[in-house]
Amino acid sequence: MEEAVIRVIRSHGAARVAFESGRSLVIPSAMLEEIPLAAGKSADPEGIMALAEKKAPAYCLKQVIEWQSRRDHAAAEMKRKLTMMGYPADVADEALCQLEKSGIVSDLRCCESLVRRKKRAKGREGLMMEMRARGVDGETAMAALEEELDPEEEARSAVRLARGLLARGKEPDRVFQALRRRGYAHADAFRALDKAREEAAAEEELTFSDRRQV
Repeated sequence: MEEAVIRVIRSHGAARVAFESGRSLVIPSAMLEEIPLAAGKSADPEGIMALAEKKAPAYCLKQVIEWQSRRDHAAAEMKRKLTMMGYPADVADEALCQLEKSGIVSDLRCCESLVRRKKRAKGREGLMMEMRARGVDGETAMAALEEELDPEEEARSAVRLARGLLARGKEPDRVFQALRRRGYAHADAFRALDKAREEAAAEEELTFSDRRQV
């Protein structure tokens, strides 16, 4: 039975449709290309939901492939987005499972990419927290860290960050806290701060010596 559409609100990939009877429904906004809905028009809510269910698998696959073409995403991360857009959970699961089997979706590849992009600005703990926040299991996150994060490189990055903050006039305790916020372990942050201060003092002494010779 058709009802008058009161409003259609698009937000974050979802279309929220309100009817005159007070009933509302949510469908992926991409489907509005084929399911025209607009305020002031009439539509059958049951028919819309049936049509949306039928079209959901194809649209869901297309959406995931589009996201992956931009950057690698974790499966759980995409499932959250898909369900918020109005895709049923089982449809999202099926699409993600299918694309994982084909290699288009890979949590490990997603994590390795994340570590490569952010390892110069974050420590091991920070990287691990970010991967877990995306729904990646601990084993996969650890595998990515082992593959892409060299401990010596991590230590050099921490020292470089500490040197930069000290050069901007930050107090040592604030530098330490900044390193901790970036995910460097307590001991690693202390070592990086000490090393940065030693290097800065050595450079200052060398500069002073050069000036005296002149």
